[in-house]
Amino acid sequence: MSNEIAPSVMVADMVSASGSWDWTRLSPLLPPEILDQIATVQPLQDWLGSDTQGWRCTDTRQFTTNSAYSFLIDMDSTAPGPIWKRVWALPIPQRVKTFLQVTLHNQNLNNVERFQHHLASSTLCDICRFNMEDMNHILQHCVAARGLWVRVIHPDLLSDFMQAPLDDWMQHNIVISTTGSIHGV
Repeated sequence: MSNEIAPSVMVADMVSASGSWDWTRLSPLLPPEILDQIATVQPLQDWLGSDTQGWRCTDTRQFTTNSAYSFLIDMDSTAPGPIWKRVWALPIPQRVKTFLQVTLHNQNLNNVERFQHHLASSTLCDICRFNMEDMNHILQHCVAARGLWVRVIHPDLLSDFMQAPLDDWMQHNIVISTTGSIHGV
């Protein structure tokens, strides 16, 4: 094995047609510890766009103090709303309240998000290995979550309960938890 890689070798040459690393080409070139590190990184995919840093709150992805101020005002305007007051009033552990806040802001790192940031090799759920792991799947549709809901939700309400959009579903369940009332889904 050579200590130097020919300069003509490009990263794209080391990616298979399926979009995964081409281990038959990489293995002879690199030591096992480097290959292990490479295995933790998803190769760039053309459909994901270029891998660049940027501020998500502007179309140009350039940070401005105005965009940061607007972002903070928007965040702050949602925080004092009734749903947030209800979340913080729930008699549950602080870590669960924090999870609910992060989830309602759609800021959880699930496999779909991790894959987009090259932190996971697949978008598939680690439990069922069948569907993409987004928050809707994690909380409502994964076999593990479904198994729980089937045991605790009345069968007459289960279908509506499972088909509600995630935001509506979460807000409805937070309202139920704070008022004790079960009306609709």
